[in-house]
Amino acid sequence: MNSSPLKPDKNRIWREIETLSSFRDPDREGWTRRSFTPRYREGREYIKERMKQAGLSVSQDAAANLIGRRAGRNRRLPPIWIGSHTDQVCIDPTIVNLIKKACTLATDHCQEIASGAGHDINQLACFAPVGMIFIPSRKGRSHCPEEYTDTRSIALGTEALLNTVLEIDKRTPVSDAVK
Repeated sequence: MNSSPLKPDKNRIWREIETLSSFRDPDREGWTRRSFTPRYREGREYIKERMKQAGLSVSQDAAANLIGRRAGRNRRLPPIWIGSHTDQVCIDPTIVNLIKKACTLATDHCQEIASGAGHDINQLACFAPVGMIFIPSRKGRSHCPEEYTDTRSIALGTEALLNTVLEIDKRTPVSDAVK
């Protein structure tokens, strides 16, 4: 696996995160965009618009997940799925190995961890091989108002994701796509 010549723009990513974080309860500190509140809906509308600007067709499934899709060059190949904010239990060892290789291209520090949670990705694992990339949060705090991840870690995680997707794309034979 070779490192992609594409590099994530960590400053742009940080600006996007800062913008999304502005959709919060102004009377409280930290991440306070609770599900199904007006701030939550505003944040989702922002993400939906950014997905459209990136050239994705956007839809919403029955569980209210936003889904962005962009057709590949070869429509006979299966899509490559990328998700955000999902944890998994049923991971595929081949995907995990590709992620490990992609992470070592992006950074000299990576480790395999087990997620204790089980969310959306479990349902996807019934149909396709899955894996996850985690990036560190300060003091290990996640899904709480104190959560913070530095721009370097975000960019490295994005680069690892990109390299993983490109490697999966290279390895997907057309014959698998038409089954």
